[in-house]
Amino acid sequence: MGYLAHEPIGSNDNGTITPTAALSSMPYTPVESMAALKHFYREHGANLWGQMGFFDAFNLDQDWFATSTLAIDQGPIICMIENYRSRLLWDMFMSNPEIQPALDVIGFVEDLTPTTEATEGQLDWLAYPNPTNDALNVEFVLDKPKAVSLELLNAQGVLLRNVLEGKKLSVGLVSEQVPLADLPVSPYFLVLKLGTETNTKPFVKK
Repeated sequence: MGYLAHEPIGSNDNGTITPTAALSSMPYTPVESMAALKHFYREHGANLWGQMGFFDAFNLDQDWFATSTLAIDQGPIICMIENYRSRLLWDMFMSNPEIQPALDVIGFVEDLTPTTEATEGQLDWLAYPNPTNDALNVEFVLDKPKAVSLELLNAQGVLLRNVLEGKKLSVGLVSEQVPLADLPVSPYFLVLKLGTETNTKPFVKK
C-alpha cells in the first residue's frame, strides 16, 4: 500500500485501515475505540498482531496486512491508552512550570462549555455480537459512579434475569457478559438503566 495519509475522503480512501487512529482516540471515544481494539485482535489478530502490538495497517478488500510496526504509530497508542486510564502523561506535561505561562501567552483559555448529558434513549453503549450464540458482550462508560441495572427480557417483554441488579459501579469502562446458553433461539431485549436513564437494544440468539 505504501506510506500514505489514508482517510475516508475521496482519493485518499482505498479501504486501508490504520489501527493507531482508532486506538489513539481512546480518551475521546472509549467505547468505540475499545470495540475496535477487540475487533482488530479477535477477528484479525492472526494477521494483524505481532511482537510489538498491532501492525501499521491492513486492507481487507485487497487481502493485505502490513508486517511492519512504526514507533510513531505504536507510541500514540500506548500514550493515549494510559491517558484514558489515568491522565498520567497529560498531567505530567501540565506539571511543567513553563507550560501554563506559554498557554497564557498563546491565548489558550479553559473550555467551560458544558458537556451534553445523555438523555433517555441516547445512552452510548455497545451490545455485541448480534446475532449471537451463547453470550452477549455489553460495554459502556460511566463518567461518575451510578447505580446500574442490566435486564434481559424475552420477545414478549417478560424479565428473564437482571445481570447487575442495581449495582453501583465506579467511573470508567464497564464490560459485562450476559450468558445465553440456557435460552432458546429467539429475539430478546437488553435494557440498560443508569440512574434515571434507560435504553433498550434488541438482539437475536441464533
